[in-house]
Amino acid sequence: MNDAFSTTPETDPIRKAILSAMDRMLSGSPKRSTGHLNVSQLAVEADVKRWQLTHRHTDLRDLFQARARQAENSRGTQWRAVEERDDLRLRHAELQRHCAELEERVQTYAVVINLMALEYDAVAEQTAGSARVLPLPSGGRLALERAGSRPGRHQPPGDAGQPTDFEERGRGA
Repeated sequence: MNDAFSTTPETDPIRKAILSAMDRMLSGSPKRSTGHLNVSQLAVEADVKRWQLTHRHTDLRDLFQARARQAENSRGTQWRAVEERDDLRLRHAELQRHCAELEERVQTYAVVINLMALEYDAVAEQTAGSARVLPLPSGGRLALERAGSRPGRHQPPGDAGQPTDFEERGRGA
């Protein structure tokens, strides 16, 4: 990674330490520092005083900062991709839970509908011989009036042909 200094080998031990620390930090395997790509952590990693980077070896500081920016840009893209993947995994898990809930509801509704159909069939069988339960003719209100019945008119059993209290009040009786 010492491409800028490959033609001239370093003899200064401080510069060697800084370059080695730079290589370790940029490769993601620091030994002494937290690994944050800044000049202070580079000084910690190289085991040198910070002022040596900021005042004496400014060329190495500038080189490190340029490489750190490149690494941060590529890491930023990678981190965004990782965060996006994690978000998608969470969303997928939420959708799976929601889908399971909906499937459970559908099963419940199917059971309820089947029970209601069985109850309807049982009631229909019980009242099949009874004259009181008549299917409504199609055609709405006109069909009812033609059949001799008015909607809303109820005659209790045994009072066929007898006017109801409501009908008597309506006539003024």
